[in-house]
Amino acid sequence: MRLGCDGSCLTAQSKPVHYLLGLVLTIPFYPLVGPNAALAQEAPARFELFVQAGASTLTDEARSFSDPFNPVSVRYKSSFGATARLFAGLRYYFTPDNAFEVSYSYSPNRLQSTFVYTPLAPSPSLTSTQVDFVSESMGVNIVAFNCVKYLPAQRVWKPFVTGGLGFAVFDYAVQETKFAGNFGGGMEVPLNGWLSLRAEFRDFVIQRPRFTSFTSVAHNLAPSVGLVLKF
Repeated sequence: MRLGCDGSCLTAQSKPVHYLLGLVLTIPFYPLVGPNAALAQEAPARFELFVQAGASTLTDEARSFSDPFNPVSVRYKSSFGATARLFAGLRYYFTPDNAFEVSYSYSPNRLQSTFVYTPLAPSPSLTSTQVDFVSESMGVNIVAFNCVKYLPAQRVWKPFVTGGLGFAVFDYAVQETKFAGNFGGGMEVPLNGWLSLRAEFRDFVIQRPRFTSFTSVAHNLAPSVGLVLKF
């Protein structure tokens, strides 16, 4: 009688060895390819960086008064002029729908002063209405700390509302810092798992600097659009 086995017998006997060898080689890489890796990929991003650009418009303020030495009515208007605006910041998500944001924006507005002189009686020095206009360079820097709340998603759109506090620095011949609050909202469109497109609108409520001769509140209306990097 002949004892032994053919090639198929040897193949069957070697399968357990192959399985064991494969298991030993897989163990060191299991955290990268196992269930933990899938969970890590599905976990929501905790941070984001955003860079946006848009416009900056501050509301005007005006008042009228009479010249005590001449029969002339004077109307004075102070404005900041519309200009471009750069807006950037960081968000931290403490839940998937709630975040805390720190942001900085800069806009090179111009301080514009308009004086309209209207004679109240015939005068040799002023026979008709006269307008004087002065425009000077001025920068507006705003630092804000906001809470952000995401609303239920609408198809691919992710709407959100936001509000917060901060301060504004008016960079003129002298610098002046004012308390600033803001509120607004926007929409976000995810492009992939880590990049999104965002459009938003905010109203920054700021007390006017003293060098404008007004102490009322100004509204800095700021629409913007840009990119968001999540990580």
